[in-house]
Amino acid sequence: MFKLIASSLLAAYVAAKETWSHAEIHYGEPNQIEGELKDFLNTQPQIKRIHVEGVPTVQLHMYAKKDDEKSSETLFASYVPVSMVKDILDDKSLL
Repeated sequence: MFKLIASSLLAAYVAAKETWSHAEIHYGEPNQIEGELKDFLNTQPQIKRIHVEGVPTVQLHMYAKKDDEKSSETLFASYVPVSMVKDILDDKSLL
């Protein structure tokens, strides 16, 4: 039982210390990025903005590895406060 608990705690620690490569903002139309989110992104040149035809809302894609073609996590940035977007990016050391 102790080994199971210890290995679970170790796995949780490793996951918490996971490193992240980069983040991208995907959008369908330039006017989708507005207000406080736009102001924040203007101060973050490391976050690439990528136009993707047909994307209905602004999406924050976060990649664990540089060469990954598919994001490890996606956040629909239009639906959450910018402070939460900042916190998530900060937790992943992407700011």
